[in-house]
Amino acid sequence: MISHYESETNTNGHVADAILAALDVMSPSDILLLEIQNDFYTTGIEPADFDAIRLAVSNGIIVIEDIGNGNYNLDNVTNEEEEKVLNRNSPDFQDSAAIMVGALESSLPHNRASFSNYDSRIDCYALGGEYYNYWLWRFR
Repeated sequence: MISHYESETNTNGHVADAILAALDVMSPSDILLLEIQNDFYTTGIEPADFDAIRLAVSNGIIVIEDIGNGNYNLDNVTNEEEEKVLNRNSPDFQDSAAIMVGALESSLPHNRASFSNYDSRIDCYALGGEYYNYWLWRFR
């Protein structure tokens, strides 16, 4: 486990640095789970984080990335250059090759959780909310 928290500056959000540090101890086919979001967006929207994720994938690491919890359609989100880098149908689309995961409600029929972001980039959904918290508590 590696943290994006930096004790010297008492700040968090140093995701690219954490990913690069993880690469020092990971091998091809290892799984890197990124359970972090940036202002309710996927952390991969940040260019440095995207580049670090892409580097991890190119080194054979399986990266699983949280899509974020802002109930945003990320197909419409633009980066600093006004590019829709998360929209698969945009000429500006950038694929980090991470597995992008959104959240589902725990109750049947497991619809998308109201807080979960969504877009054409999402690869799959996983149970979120109270179901996720239940399993965290149960297996401590």
